[in-house]
Amino acid sequence: MVSATSIVNAIRYPAETRAMVNYAIWMDHRDITDVTELPTTCYDRPTMRKCWDFLDLTSRSFARVIRELEGDLARTVCIFYLVLRALDTVEDDMTISNDVKLPLLRIMHTKLYEPGWTFKESTEKDRIVLEEFDNIQIEFTLLQPAYQAVIADICKKMGAGMADFAALATPEAPVAEVNTIADYDLYCHYVAGLVGEGLSGLFAASGKERSFIADQLTLSNSMGLLLQKTNIYRDLHEDVVDGRGFWPRAIWGKYGFNSMKELIEPGREKEAMFAASEMVLDALRHATDALDYMTLLKSQSVFNFVAIPAVMAIATLERAYMNPDILRKNVKIRKGETVRLIMRATNPRDVAYVFREYARKIHAKVQKDDPNLLKLSIACGKIEQWSEHHYPSFIEVAGQGQGHVKSAIDPTSNDARAALFLQLAKKAQEAASKARQDKLMADLRAKGLIKGDGGELDEDEEARKRYEAIQSQQTTPYLMIIGVVLGMLTLMAALGGLTIWVVVKAFPEASLPNSYIGLHTNIDRYVVNKVRSLEGFFSVTMRMGYLDRTPPSTDDLVHLITPLASRSASNASLALTGVSSILKASKVVSHVVPQHVIRSKGGRRNVVWNWVRRLLVEEVYAGARVMWPDRVEVEDRESTVYISVSANI
Repeated sequence: MVSATSIVNAIRYPAETRAMVNYAIWMDHRDITDVTELPTTCYDRPTMRKCWDFLDLTSRSFARVIRELEGDLARTVCIFYLVLRALDTVEDDMTISNDVKLPLLRIMHTKLYEPGWTFKESTEKDRIVLEEFDNIQIEFTLLQPAYQAVIADICKKMGAGMADFAALATPEAPVAEVNTIADYDLYCHYVAGLVGEGLSGLFAASGKERSFIADQLTLSNSMGLLLQKTNIYRDLHEDVVDGRGFWPRAIWGKYGFNSMKELIEPGREKEAMFAASEMVLDALRHATDALDYMTLLKSQSVFNFVAIPAVMAIATLERAYMNPDILRKNVKIRKGETVRLIMRATNPRDVAYVFREYARKIHAKVQKDDPNLLKLSIACGKIEQWSEHHYPSFIEVAGQGQGHVKSAIDPTSNDARAALFLQLAKKAQEAASKARQDKLMADLRAKGLIKGDGGELDEDEEARKRYEAIQSQQTTPYLMIIGVVLGMLTLMAALGGLTIWVVVKAFPEASLPNSYIGLHTNIDRYVVNKVRSLEGFFSVTMRMGYLDRTPPSTDDLVHLITPLASRSASNASLALTGVSSILKASKVVSHVVPQHVIRSKGGRRNVVWNWVRRLLVEEVYAGARVMWPDRVEVEDRESTVYISVSANI
């Protein structure tokens, strides 16, 4: 059932509503159960089917984008995600003692090669990935060796990093506290940056991305840190309530808080918002690196997989920034906004513009007394600068089909750079034109066709003077031109009269043969329309015009008119009355007799042409109207109503 909030959002944000409709109608989703997809998704294999089910149960946001990856990369990333989810579940479970947790985290990567291993001691909500880890292990061993190497390596590094942080816990503080920004970056590297490195390795191993992607460790790490820090920032209330805290003391401690629990306590909202502001500032450090990473991707499905979470992250940062709700609950972007972002995250240029759009919104929310005012302005400015440097807004980009695009300077842009670039382009075009001209002249000189720098013709001086004298004596032959024009007009009039005379004499009356009339229905012969300005009037047009010499009878037309009268009535009663009136009138009127008046159509041409046309139509043609008379005579003139129809010829 549609909630009241959804209805209000649909009205308040029509662009998002339209995006949701377009997404539902036009967006194609990969069906991993389709028989044509089974060779790569392996959904027909019981263990892999369970893994796909585990993905749906444990992933809040990545399940759909993982499915959309091309070929076997979707299955590989699914297994990679579940392995790391198993690690994360062990780390998050506060009921597991460190005596069990720390060794397990450090040797978890070896369990990938241990058939039948499971772990039943977890109470976390995602514990199913540990309780049925044997299914994940089977599917891991069926992956290509290159994929296995990447997943096992990342699992080993991540487990060791998680164990190092978990070892810092004490009985007084069961969850290790993050103190410095460096500690915060290191923790996020272990839990998310390594995920980015692993995904880059899988992309390269699959061949869908170039091999150097696997070596972009800094950019891959920043990509993961942007997403992880956004989640940590958004999940403040949930983590504090659960006894966890990942915000570094170096940030919240400077605002007078002694523990993270004090952040969500009422009464100090302003200081908490300033601490949250610095958390957003820290997350924005990774925005331009994330944009750099996305420009390196060439596979569309891989790009979508990376870009969609990225635009969600920047939008979430904007929504939660200076929003007191993060102290009380998780703040999420609207469903319609989510769909709109998915539709936009299709290429690096549009993603850059999304980042720029939300960076501007964040900058607009910065308060004047915020201690991070200057740093936040610089961080947002860097995103703006990156976007304009790589994808200038005064350049239009349009698709040309078959994957090709065309770029051009927008002449309507108010950007000063547009006018400058247009001027430079004009100068470059003029310079190129002059260079071609100079090259042509040089070739002509080399061939001896011209001489000297002035380009004078190499010709006899006396002949040249004689030619110039003849040219100077010639005048424009106005009389000859006038004579030719009058002669052509006379010839046109004579030919028109001759043609009409021949038609009249040879074909005294042009009409349709009875054989045609007998073979064609009234629907073929007549076009009937209702006259809107006159109630009860209908126009009848003969499709063959004057060639149809048989006046239409009312019996022929009544069955064409009655449907029009019925449809045009506002209700059933009026429709019945109108149809009855038509049927009654059809019993009195037997034929509809056409009347034609022929006249010359006026126009914007010159006076001479209007006069010639009027002469041909209204004078010469008037004598030939045997084939199209003014009025068709009927026997009973007294009971005949004549309606004049002007025909422009």
